[in-house]
Amino acid sequence: MTEETPTLAPEPTLLVAIGNPLRGDDGVAAEFARQVAAMFKQEAARGVAMRPPWRILEVHPLCPEHAASIACFGEVIFVDADPATLEPKLQQLCSSGG
Repeated sequence: MTEETPTLAPEPTLLVAIGNPLRGDDGVAAEFARQVAAMFKQEAARGVAMRPPWRILEVHPLCPEHAASIACFGEVIFVDADPATLEPKLQQLCSSGG
């Protein structure tokens, strides 16, 4: 008899949009989150499942109180505006793999 390895569900990914839409450039992250949510909705309507599953959280300031809810996700992507640059950039803050 062989023992099957259980299939684990993929850990969800969280997109955290930081900023206040009423503060000009600070609204970039919220708009990005809305665009991503619309894209996911369109994909779901076509029957395409996003893997791993995504969740989107919009916060005006990112606070220590958010840590507990963020910690349960397999991957977290933070989106925030930087008024010092006009070019988008991707910056890896840390990797859970090591």
